[in-house]
Amino acid sequence: MVAVAGICYYRAPVRYRWICLLVASLLFYAILNLECLVFLLLLAAVTFLFPLWIQRATGQRSKKWRLFFGVVLTLSALCFLKYFNFAADLVNRLAEALGSGELLPQLDLILPLGISFFTFKIVGYLVDVYRGNVAPEQNFFKYLLFVSFFPEITAGPIDRAPSFLPQMARAVLYDYETVKRGLLYIFFGLFQKFVIADRLGVIVDTVYSDPGSYAGASVLIATFVYTFQIYCDFAASSTLAIGCATVFGYKIPINFRQPYLSASVQEFWRRWHISLSSWFRDYLYIPLGGNRKGRLRKYLNVMIVFLCSGLWHGANLTFVLWGALHGIYQVIGGCTKNLRGHIKQALHIRPDSRLNRCWMTVCTFVLCSFAWLFFRANSIYDTRVLLRQILLFRPAQLCSVSTYELGVLLPEGVFIILCLLFTIGVDIAAARTDLYAWLSAKPAAVRWAIYIVALVVLVVFGCYGPGYRSSDFIYAQF
Repeated sequence: MVAVAGICYYRAPVRYRWICLLVASLLFYAILNLECLVFLLLLAAVTFLFPLWIQRATGQRSKKWRLFFGVVLTLSALCFLKYFNFAADLVNRLAEALGSGELLPQLDLILPLGISFFTFKIVGYLVDVYRGNVAPEQNFFKYLLFVSFFPEITAGPIDRAPSFLPQMARAVLYDYETVKRGLLYIFFGLFQKFVIADRLGVIVDTVYSDPGSYAGASVLIATFVYTFQIYCDFAASSTLAIGCATVFGYKIPINFRQPYLSASVQEFWRRWHISLSSWFRDYLYIPLGGNRKGRLRKYLNVMIVFLCSGLWHGANLTFVLWGALHGIYQVIGGCTKNLRGHIKQALHIRPDSRLNRCWMTVCTFVLCSFAWLFFRANSIYDTRVLLRQILLFRPAQLCSVSTYELGVLLPEGVFIILCLLFTIGVDIAAARTDLYAWLSAKPAAVRWAIYIVALVVLVVFGCYGPGYRSSDFIYAQF
C-alpha cells in the first residue's frame, strides 16, 4: 500500500498531494474495519466544529466552557466504547458482593482500532487551539487527514496539531535520500516485528496462557522475554510509522529513545512512549498543578497521571495496577532521593560515575520488567498465580527448564538469545551514534551486503507462512 500511495503521491501536483494521503488513510482504515471508519468520520465531523466555536468565543469564561464541552464530548465516545463493559462488570461484582442482582448489562460494542490514539490527538488539538498554540484548521479534509493519518492511526505516536498541520502546506518534492531513509525504517520495523517480537511472543504466550502449570523459573524467563517482546513490538510499530511518514516527506514524533538504558523510572518515561508521556505531562499533569503546589500535591498528581495511563492502555484492572506501580515507583524515588544521595556520599560513590549509572540502569530495568508482569497478565487471578510462582522460584529450577516446555525448539531458543543480544547491541549503538548516518557512510558494496543479509534473515527467520498465527501489534489494541 505504501508503494502504491507513494507513486500516486509523487505523481500528483504538489498542492494536491495531501489529498492522496487522505485517500490512502481512509482506504487503509476501511480495509481494517469499515464500521470503524464510519465512527472515525462522525467523530472528526463533530470535533472539527469545536475549535472554530472556541475561537469565536468573546470571553475567557465562555472559551473555557466551550473547550470543556468539546473535551467531554470527545472523551465520552472513548469512555463509552472502551470502558462501559469494564465499569459494568465492576458495578455488577460490587452488587453481587452486597447480595444484589446484576445492575448493568454487558453490551456488544465495537472498539475502533487506535481509538485511544486519535481521541487523544483530537483532545490535544482542542486544548492547543484554546491556548493559542495553533489556529483552527478551516479545511475539514485537512483536519480529517490529521486525525486519520495512516502511519499513526492504529498504534501512534500521538501527534500534535502545531507540528503536523503546517506540514500539509509545504511543497514536498521527491528526494531520493528521504525516501531511502523511510524505506530503511520500514524494513527495520518489519525485522523488529517478524524476526524478534513475534518469535519472542511464542514463549510469552505459552507461559502466560496457563501460568499455574509452569515453575517460577519459566515464569521469570517469560516475563523477562516479554520485556523485550513489547519493546520490539512497539518499537516496530513506531519505526514503521516514522518510515511511512518519511517516505511522504512528513515528520512525526519519535516514540523511543533507548528506554532500557534509563537510570531511573522517571527517565524511563522520558524515553518510553514519549508522545504519550508528553501528552499526559502537558494536558493533565501540568493543568493539575504539576509540582507547583507542594510535594504532597505533586505526588498525588503523579499517581493520578499513572492511573490514567494504566486505564488508557486497557479496560482491565491489570493495567490499572501496572500504572499504579509505576506511579508508586516515582513517588518512592522522589521520597528517597536525598537518602540515596547521602548513602552514595558515605560510600564515596560519585552520582555521575559509570558504575553508579550501570547499577541504576540495572535496577530500573528490573523494576520495569516486574511491572510488565501486570501489563501482560490476562486477569487479576493470573497476576496472583504469576507472583506465587515467582515467590516459589528456586535457582535449581533453571536447570530443568527446556526450550520445548516454553513452546520453542532448541535452535529457536538459541536464536531468541541472539535476538535479545542484538536488540541490546542496537540500543547501545543507537545511544552513541546515528546508525543511518553510519550506514550511509559505508561503501556501496558494504551497504548492499548488509541489505542482502538483512533481507535473507527476514525471509528465513521471520515468523510467517503456513501455520503461523499472525499477531497484531500490541499497542494496536489500545
